[in-house]
This record gives sequence, C-alpha cells and structure tokens, in this order.
Amino acid sequence: MGDFPTVKEYQVSWLTSLLHSFPHLDLTLQLVNSTFNLENAKYKESLIVWGAVPVLWLLVTLMIFLLYFCYRCCQQDVEKDRRLPCLQWSMAVCAFLSCCAVGVGFYGNEDAHRGVQHLVEAAEDAVYTIARMKNQSIQLQRNINETIAQGIDGMKRSYDNHPEVNVDIRTEMHSHTDQAFRYTRDVFHHVFDINRRAGRIDLTAFVRYTRQYGVYRWMATLLGLSWLMILCLELFLGIGRSSKCLLLLFCAFGIFSLVLCWLSAGLHLLTSVGVADLCVSPHLFFHGLMSEHIERDVMNYYLKCDINVISNPFKDALQHASDNIKEANVSLNKALTLANIFIPTNELNSPVHDVYHGLGKALETLMHITELVGCTNLHKDYIGAMEGICNIALPGAVLLLLSLGTTGLLFAILVIVASRAWRHFGSNTSAKPVQNLKNLASKKFLNSLLKGDKVLNIHQLQKNIKAHQCMSRSPRKHL
Repeated sequence: MGDFPTVKEYQVSWLTSLLHSFPHLDLTLQLVNSTFNLENAKYKESLIVWGAVPVLWLLVTLMIFLLYFCYRCCQQDVEKDRRLPCLQWSMAVCAFLSCCAVGVGFYGNEDAHRGVQHLVEAAEDAVYTIARMKNQSIQLQRNINETIAQGIDGMKRSYDNHPEVNVDIRTEMHSHTDQAFRYTRDVFHHVFDINRRAGRIDLTAFVRYTRQYGVYRWMATLLGLSWLMILCLELFLGIGRSSKCLLLLFCAFGIFSLVLCWLSAGLHLLTSVGVADLCVSPHLFFHGLMSEHIERDVMNYYLKCDINVISNPFKDALQHASDNIKEANVSLNKALTLANIFIPTNELNSPVHDVYHGLGKALETLMHITELVGCTNLHKDYIGAMEGICNIALPGAVLLLLSLGTTGLLFAILVIVASRAWRHFGSNTSAKPVQNLKNLASKKFLNSLLKGDKVLNIHQLQKNIKAHQCMSRSPRKHL
C-alpha cells in the first residue's frame, strides 16, 4: 500500500553544468567546494568573488573614462567637420545594437519571472497537499471522537438497560465493544504519526516571500530596461536633430546607466552561479535544509520517488491502520452477535449504524491519506520547482546577464564617441565666413606690424587697432 511507479526525474541542463564548472575562489583566491551551501562562509565568498568581476570591470571603465576625458580637455580642437557623419553613423549603429541587447534583456526578464512563478506554483501545490493531509487527519479524529464514540456509548447504554442479561455475557459484550473502540483509536494514532513525520514542512512563508521577491525583481528590472531603451531613443533623437544638448544629456545619464548595468550584471552573475550550484545537486541542499524537521528516509522517499531504491516509509503505519479498522469490525460483530440474542434489534440500530458509518468514513479517510502521503504528488511538485528555477529562470537570468553586459560595453563606446561628436553639434555654418573674415583681418593686422619696409605712425596704428577690434566683435552679432 502506498507504493507508486517511478515518475519523471530532474535532469541537469548543460547551462547549469557550465556555470557550476566556474572555479570557486574565496577572497584569498583559494579553491573551495562548489557545493551549494550558504552556511559555509568560504562558499559565500566564492559567490561574492564572481559578483565582484563586473564591478571591477566597471571601475576599470570609469578609470578609462577619467583618463580619456582628461586627455580631451587638454587636447586642442583640431578636428575637421568631415568626421561628423562617421561619428553619427557610429553612434547610430551602437545605439541600435544597444536596443537589440535591451530587447534580449526584456525576454530574459520575462523568462526569469516565469521560472520564479513556476517555482511558487509548485510550492503552493506542495503546501496544498500537506494541508489536505492535515485536514484528513483532523476529520479522522473528529469522526472517531464524535461519530464512533457516540455510537459506542449508545451500545453500552443499551447493554446496561437490560439487567436481565447475564453479567458475564454483558461484560463480554462491553469488552468486545471497548476493543472495537480501541482499534479505532489506534487508527488515529497511526495516522497522527504519519502526519507528524510527513507534515512538518511549512512552506507558507517561503511562498509568500518568493512571490513578493519575484514581482519586485520583475518590476525593478522592467523599469531599468525601459530606462535604457528611453536613453537609446533619446540618443537617436539627438543624432537626428544634431542636438548638442541631447547628446550631452545622454553622456550624463549614460554614465549613470553604465554603473547600474554593471552593478546589476554583478548581482545576476552571482545569483546565476549560486543557482547553478543548487541545481546540480538539489537533494543535498534539501537534506541539509530539512534535516531538523524531516527524517532522512522520508526526505529520500519524496525526492527520489523510486520504489526500487526506497520503499514507502509509511507503509507499515498505513497497513497497521487498515488492519485496525478490520479488527474493529470483527470486535464489533462479536459484540453484536451476543447483543442480538438478548437485546431487540431496533434498540441497537441507531448506535450500531453510527459505529459502522464512522468506521466506513475512517476507511475512506485512510485511503485519502494513503494517496496524499504517496511520493507522486510531492515529488511532482519538487520536479516542477526544479524545472522552474533551473530550466526556466536560470536561462532567463543568463540572458539578462548577457544583455546587461553587452549594453554596458555599448554604452561605454557611445559615451566615448559622443564626447568626440558633441563639439561638432550645434555649430552654425553661417558664422564660418565671419570667422574666416576675422582670421583674415587678424593676419593683415599682424603683417602690417611686422613689415620692415614701412614705418607706421601712431595715428595709423590706432586706426588699425580699432579696425581689428571692430572685426573681432562683428562675429558675435552675426551669431
């Protein structure tokens, strides 16, 4: 009783194996055990090391920005306007690739959220199964304490209402009736023991917090990716309108978004490696997590669900409970065999009906409990949870990680290219003739001062200075 056929087993994906193969180094760069164990300080350090890799790259990128901007500030603006179309096309291509990378991030975010929801639904099913098991135990207890107990008391009162019955016979009837009730009480004790061993898992808090985490993570990531997409569209607008203001605005917010991209990438890399370690050997994690609440053989039964490997640990208790119901019926029949000789049948009909009805309900409840404590339901929930977190959420998180990393690199390129292009944006071509005229006047003035074959008097020198000043102020009016 209670043995079920072997069901689908969880399979480790190639992506999980790849991430698990990453070297796990602690803060002293020493290799540590890659088995998922958050209680191990060295293991947590190895995850932090992987999470710090994108952050270190971010620091290198910011240092490159600092050196490059210092170089640009010290460099004279000697670039020619013919470079502007090349810069515009370069920014447009990088912005388009950034939009594609952000689009991949949207897809990965949805996959990750779907995987978390799959995990939550599987955990909810497990909670429902355990709750049904507890409810069946409560119904069995109520059935024994009320229906069967009242019927037994009614039968005893009927015995006592007939003093003409021989004392020895009446004592024997009482004995058989009490024995039937003891058997029914033993049924509840066996079921209570099953419930104690299998129903001590409380996943209610886990379901609540995981659902909240999934929603908040999905919303935060969605807003972040939307912000990156808006920045890309703003850059397209700046390129199309040749707006220096929009370009400078992109540079300012682009650096800020770059920081967010790499910080988020570090968090997702840390999480992905940790989840992959969990998915390689999830049974070890659950054994460690539930060792204080559930016996090892019970945990193995639900995690493996293979009767060829481990039998139902509740088989004996269920068999004893079923035998007790049968023995209760036998004892009750013995009592009725004696009672029907001395007591009218109509007087016993009501209490006997209550007892038989209670025993029938007890047997029905026991069958439901046998089905619920079988490994099929909870093992299916376990497989569903692993499929959700390892085969749906993990690939989504990796896609999101690649999207954030690619976007971070492209934004770094865009900030550098934009810093070269913004000086050309917003320049007025109508002012070029005035600028040329100004340069020509300046050259003529200097040449007049440096000519050795002419001697300028003070009056002519003053005229030339005034003419030069007028020509110097004239471009401002045109601009």
